[in-house]
Amino acid sequence: MPNLGGLKQKRSALLTSVITSLLTYGISVWADTQAAGVQESRRRIVPVYRRSALKVTSAFRTVSEDSVCVIAGMLPIAVLAGELQALYWHKKNDYVVS
Repeated sequence: MPNLGGLKQKRSALLTSVITSLLTYGISVWADTQAAGVQESRRRIVPVYRRSALKVTSAFRTVSEDSVCVIAGMLPIAVLAGELQALYWHKKNDYVVS
């Protein structure tokens, strides 16, 4: 999809939310582990997430990841993983205590 005349921003944002849901499925469980398979997964997730942010903003590939995430209104994947992990452990601890 070329950067000129592509999908409208709202449609691209919808598609990006689906991509983000798929990419972050289970991320709260494995986000802090250091296994080789996890590192490989991270290495594959980051470019897909960045590319979806580039498509939402119709930006060129030379724009940095942080900049394109700010413009698209998306959290960087590392921050998103940390948030989801914190929520997961908070909920897990609440269920154990209650």
